[in-house]
Amino acid sequence: MTYRHQNTGAKILIHSSIWYAPVLVPLIVMCAAKEDRELRQLSCQALFFHLLFFFIPFVFFLSFGGLLFLNLLVNALPILVAILTGVIALCVLYFIVPAVGILKALQEKPFNYPISSWFIKL
Repeated sequence: MTYRHQNTGAKILIHSSIWYAPVLVPLIVMCAAKEDRELRQLSCQALFFHLLFFFIPFVFFLSFGGLLFLNLLVNALPILVAILTGVIALCVLYFIVPAVGILKALQEKPFNYPISSWFIKL
């Protein structure tokens, strides 16, 4: 089954916006692409994905900040290793997913962002 796209350049722009304007570019494309449902859905998913990864550290530190301090007094090394592992995993995911999206756009194959594709269906 062939899957052809007309907006490969716009999709690459949306995926690569993580490195220069993660919120602004998906918003502009979402407003500009009123007729293209697929492009609007992809820009909504990218925007949600970027905002989600922006707020994850704040939620983590607000909810676990007090417990973290007490646990650091008792068991510092395992807690720090767990936190560093989680931070590294999130950073890798945050930069790898858009790169995969760029490769899929170049191959003209469909791509949905993880997590955000569960919530955004246009």
